[in-house]
Amino acid sequence: MDTQGPYYTGECRQTEARPSFGSPWNRTPTEDVDESMKQRSTDRGLPGRTLNWTLAALLTGSSLALVAGCASSTGVPEAQAATAPGLQIGERAPDATITTADGTTVSLASLYRQGPIIVTFYRGGWCPYCNRALAGWETRMDEVRAEGARFIAISPESPEKVAATSAKANASYSIYSDTAHEASRKFRVHFKVDDETRTKYENSYDIHVDLFNASGRWELPAPATFLIDRQGVVRWAFAEWDYTKRADIDEVLAAVRAL
Repeated sequence: MDTQGPYYTGECRQTEARPSFGSPWNRTPTEDVDESMKQRSTDRGLPGRTLNWTLAALLTGSSLALVAGCASSTGVPEAQAATAPGLQIGERAPDATITTADGTTVSLASLYRQGPIIVTFYRGGWCPYCNRALAGWETRMDEVRAEGARFIAISPESPEKVAATSAKANASYSIYSDTAHEASRKFRVHFKVDDETRTKYENSYDIHVDLFNASGRWELPAPATFLIDRQGVVRWAFAEWDYTKRADIDEVLAAVRAL
């Protein structure tokens, strides 16, 4: 069985039943991925497709952990994967031009001055791990605001796709498009998806990242979250090449309170 697709958990637990990682909006994993696959086909002018049997076998059943093997392909080129991604605590956060869902460009540095601000990078609305993470943040927005902080999400998806993700998640925070991958490069979380992973995504999972991204390229950010103070200094940081991992929201909020 394939253990290196975008829906594999990357863990070795053989008996523990896992929660639905693809259903942040009260859907089953199969429903969520099946619908997203149909939407991807519709976006390309093709009839909606049913979930392919390989993916269905991986996602259905009472446990998502009954998967052979432990490898999880990140899609990061081997040489780049040897270096840890992301800015470090104490570094100055860079400026970059990001774009709102309606196409308005914004200076990222201008948002720091309204801080403290939590900046998270996600791959796209096609990624169930990203959707689950964003849904988790939505449930904590009252706490974020109570601490005087702000939360934003940045994706390489086009402004139109960002708008769709925001609407589907009923997001009360701002999501921005990193149209030219400028922000992800400057935060050192950017990578070009390797050829093996690209082929697997296209042929096995019907995921065409280039059709989602504003740049039209197979480039993504590592999952990453940064807490930046009003002076533009990184005060807390998380970045991982492994797309199944995300920042612990409780830890981020504790860092906000400590400012």
